[in-house]
Amino acid sequence: MPAPVSAMILAGGQAARMGGQDKGLIALGDRPMVEHVIRAIAPQVEHLAISANRNHARYAKFGYPIIDDESIGHQGPLAGIAAGLGWSPTEHLLIVPCDTPLLPSDLPARLLAALGEGDLAVVHDGERLQATHALVRRRCLPSLQRFMAGGGRKVDQWYAELDQHVIDCSDQRALFINVNTPMERDSMEQQLNSTAGDCGHDVPSLSVEQALRHMLDAVSPITGYRQLALRSALGQILAKPVTASAAVPANDNSAMDGYAVRTADAALPALKLIGSAFAGHPFTSTLDAGECVRIMTGGVIPTGADAVVMQERATHENETVVINQWPAPGENIRRAGEDLQAGDIILPAGRRITAADLGLIASTGQAEVTTWRPLRVAFFSTGDELRSLGEVLTAGQIYDSNRYTLYGMLTNLQVEIIDRGVVKDDETALTHALDECAADADVVLTSGGVSVGEADYMVKLLRAYGEPHFWSIAMKPGRPLTFGRYREAWYFGLPGNPVSAMATFSQMVAPTLRKLAGAGQPWQAPRFYMPCLSALKKKPGRQEFQRGRIITTETGERAVESVGRQGSGILRSMSEANCFIVLPADADDVPAGSQVEVEPFTLT
Repeated sequence: MPAPVSAMILAGGQAARMGGQDKGLIALGDRPMVEHVIRAIAPQVEHLAISANRNHARYAKFGYPIIDDESIGHQGPLAGIAAGLGWSPTEHLLIVPCDTPLLPSDLPARLLAALGEGDLAVVHDGERLQATHALVRRRCLPSLQRFMAGGGRKVDQWYAELDQHVIDCSDQRALFINVNTPMERDSMEQQLNSTAGDCGHDVPSLSVEQALRHMLDAVSPITGYRQLALRSALGQILAKPVTASAAVPANDNSAMDGYAVRTADAALPALKLIGSAFAGHPFTSTLDAGECVRIMTGGVIPTGADAVVMQERATHENETVVINQWPAPGENIRRAGEDLQAGDIILPAGRRITAADLGLIASTGQAEVTTWRPLRVAFFSTGDELRSLGEVLTAGQIYDSNRYTLYGMLTNLQVEIIDRGVVKDDETALTHALDECAADADVVLTSGGVSVGEADYMVKLLRAYGEPHFWSIAMKPGRPLTFGRYREAWYFGLPGNPVSAMATFSQMVAPTLRKLAGAGQPWQAPRFYMPCLSALKKKPGRQEFQRGRIITTETGERAVESVGRQGSGILRSMSEANCFIVLPADADDVPAGSQVEVEPFTLT
């Protein structure tokens, strides 16, 4: 596991070339500059804070701790770094300035890899040292305090006293551009606008892992539970643990058909048969020397017996039993409480109840369980081109398939579904639909309309009435995804392409919905490796979820093969597949016979 990282955004500068304005709060596009930095960094770290020496109330609105660096005794980056090291909940602190709105999606990971056992890892962009883009160990705080107490003010001079590791980020030089002047601000705004036209995102692509971690960190399980009769609880999530009210089994009992005996009688030539013990019909007397009892599987062990002889290892004639092979003491006896002890937690809170669980709960005599109420999910599709089933298509129109695939996957998650149909690309209609969904449900889910096009209003509405996080995810299929809040509901905006919608739902939305519904970990589907019979085409850059089939070969071995065409609009590929073939972002073409990671479908 990578070491946890905290981040401090340095917003305490004087911005002399910007007329003394608080640079982090200067508008860049439709939001303050620091918000761009937050959106780029927050998904990559465990904790985040802002170092500032003015406008604390305005910075606090972003929802992160504000660390005042005025108490350090002077202004400048070192003051912010010192404040950050004093605050950091983790050993590793990432520092970034508030005026670099474009930042790599793997910055902490690269710095951690370069740091090793050193004190500091700092970025070099190929032209110069980026001193305020660095990873510093918390243990360096005393060194920094001594340096500043001695009059030191320059960051690079302090770095020179440390075990410093420089990483080459020349391949990402454009992402470390600082905005220091009004002209640079205008240039950056043009750059953000040009990249946003791609898919509505103004930060570099996040990895699937980073985006999912941010989603899971953001949400907490719903509240509200209910008592259900046991037969009605299948597939529901336990809100409270189930404990055993008594031992299971309640008595020592036989593990097989045979004879209950005293092993102390092993020297005797024969035993007297004095009775029988069947499941539900125990032998109520005591077994004395030279005696045995016929017993069946599940029968209570008679008082005095200490072993059971398999019936195949004994000869029975009239009332006499000859033991041909004596058991050891305790052999073939299932002890009381062997399965469960009274008070044992047999199923934890957060478990989704299976058929086996129903039987296990029933074995303890409990007729009801406490489960979380179902998560309520409202969803609709957007697009003037979409038509419902039964309507006649005209030129440029298509049937809405996404609502049916999403309905199926939501049903498999055991959530309460509210289907709002198809909503036209009209701002008033979309606002009304979103308001209704948010009022009725815990989660609003849409497909289509999350990129920035002439007729896509969703981004505008989320910014007006919610708290959006727009991501360009390094995932194929499924680059655009929107996550955030619309009013009081959580919001997920999926791509419009059918396969992209299903892939992003299974990889991003489903794990988050499981956590919201109260399910315990793991929230993601299991994966494993197996040989791939097909050669796979891939370009480095994005993690790919190609559709495949797990098969049994003629030699009886398990393997996976591609279903063929992998376009994001080819829904047939999902129907013919039974798994995703998961290819890492940095992977290239995969030769046939290679070991690949496979994730079986769990929701389709």
